[in-house]
Amino acid sequence: MAVDAPHADDPPVAASEPADTPQTLSALVPSSSSSRSDHGSCVHTLHDNHDTSGQGVAGRALEGNLEGKGESKNVVAGDEDEDSGMQPVRRRVTTGTVAPPPYTIHSHRMRWFVVSLVALAGLFSPLSANIYFPVIPAVAQDLRVSVENINISVTVYMILQGVSPSFFGAICDVLGRRPTYIATFLIYLGACAGLANTHTYWLLLVLRCVQAAGSASVIAIGSGSIGDVAPPSERGLFMSVFGLGPMVGPCIGPIIGGLLAQRYGWQSLFWFLFAFGAFALLLIILFLPETLRSLVGNGSIPARGINRSLVSVWQQRQRRRQMGEGSEVDEASLKAKPAKKGWRDVRPWAPLKMFREKDVFLTLTFNSICYTLFYCVTTSTGTTFKSTYNLNETSLGLCFIANGVGCLAATFVNGPRLTHDYKVVQRQVERRKEVEGRGEERARRRRKDQNDLSDFPIERARLRSMPYFFVALIASTIVYGWVLDKGVHLSAPLVMQFIIGLSVTSIFNAVSTLLVDLYPGQSASATAANNLYRCICGAAGTGFIEPLLNRLGAGWGFTMLSLINVCFVPLMILEWRYGMKWRLQRFERLKREKEREEEKAREKGRELEKRREGH
Repeated sequence: MAVDAPHADDPPVAASEPADTPQTLSALVPSSSSSRSDHGSCVHTLHDNHDTSGQGVAGRALEGNLEGKGESKNVVAGDEDEDSGMQPVRRRVTTGTVAPPPYTIHSHRMRWFVVSLVALAGLFSPLSANIYFPVIPAVAQDLRVSVENINISVTVYMILQGVSPSFFGAICDVLGRRPTYIATFLIYLGACAGLANTHTYWLLLVLRCVQAAGSASVIAIGSGSIGDVAPPSERGLFMSVFGLGPMVGPCIGPIIGGLLAQRYGWQSLFWFLFAFGAFALLLIILFLPETLRSLVGNGSIPARGINRSLVSVWQQRQRRRQMGEGSEVDEASLKAKPAKKGWRDVRPWAPLKMFREKDVFLTLTFNSICYTLFYCVTTSTGTTFKSTYNLNETSLGLCFIANGVGCLAATFVNGPRLTHDYKVVQRQVERRKEVEGRGEERARRRRKDQNDLSDFPIERARLRSMPYFFVALIASTIVYGWVLDKGVHLSAPLVMQFIIGLSVTSIFNAVSTLLVDLYPGQSASATAANNLYRCICGAAGTGFIEPLLNRLGAGWGFTMLSLINVCFVPLMILEWRYGMKWRLQRFERLKREKEREEEKAREKGRELEKRREGH
């Protein structure tokens, strides 16, 4: 279809962007000027404007499906908001088609802000666990119970740490990220305040369970938030940075715990956690946007109620004052409503159902076995180092730093690595299609829509570097056991702990990113399933590691654990070879199930309509 040259008074037009399929076009903010159509011209300018919280400004001024021949649509455009934190999008629309919408309308700066905030929230679960270790003897003495009984509070914390994300992860995948964040932090703050005033053993156990339930879930919610705002090509980098928060906890937790307990008593730990948690909750209430894609799409659908940040509420009121209460923005905001979902849509057992999938089960099993090995090294550090090197409590606390620094280093290594691996596999796929002389149209569509993983082996992109880190993990663990067994200088096991932390965290990050890719709409539930599986395995590891080391010694004990991990390597080989096939089969099955549910809903609606007509 021919396109006339724009008139002098036409709004500016960006470069043309071809598209493959018709899309629904939405303009968000009305302006005094509008695009025009002359002599069948179909040239439009679209400005998407959004506030810093990630919501749409107020709604949509117009929705039209640009299909058909020679059809012309006038789209009302708005002014750009330079301080909005969003990327203004300009498209030139021709012959009734538009380019695929962006994965998210959040600007790069806004996405980094979301990642930073959820990483801060993810710090609380490991921080609350590790800050407690140095004060266990003091708590036992103050409550007049044995150290073994106080260790039970560590066990119950781990159990709730594994179970609670399954419940809250399912909630946040339906009701939204923001309300679940707020609810879990309120639970956490209540538990911290109670623990700071606890003087009985049974209440300590109960409140540690509540504290774990409130803090552990934020990691699953954070993974879901990153899956909402990060396209697959950038997801590896964002997930690695997100892992920085949980990795800081094991580094600083024992140090903070020891310093506070020595000066102010063990109750001061929980007052510190209460104040820090209140600060994080305030940031979430003020600034964190709702990102759940089933509610706000790519951020262009306005959130409502508690799903809106206070900053976005204030910004919208400011715009209404400027544009008038009766403006078209208010009318448009009533049309663009998020999908209505409630408690009936929450499926707490959704994470458990994921274990039925072959690719998910194999991946989670391998990841949990590696986690068990890592946790055996961590939990035995205190006893093995004290017996081998005769260290006091303060020195033992400092020995945990090596492991934590290795975990921190992995977060800086993994981001660029996962991004690089993704691009390498992407180039390999495109070259193979070009050589085979097929899939040219599909490759062209993929270059336009980088978020489509239907014909992309994302499993190989995420697992590409895992063999190197796994070899490093096994080798360093075996060496670690033998240097402890032979009483080599203290620096040797600390160096091995650094390598163990670096390699195992790299494996964890790759698996976590892959799970978000496998379940883009249920990433929080997928992360909860991962957390449940590995915490159960880790808790089992803490139960048998001490008897194992007492019987075999550190050398043969850690060698045996490492060889057990090697036995699970075939699981990853199967995932590498058949993972994409299983994933596509699952997507097809879920698609058919969704179609059947929709057909049942339509049948039910028709029956209700017939009954009304009969009456």
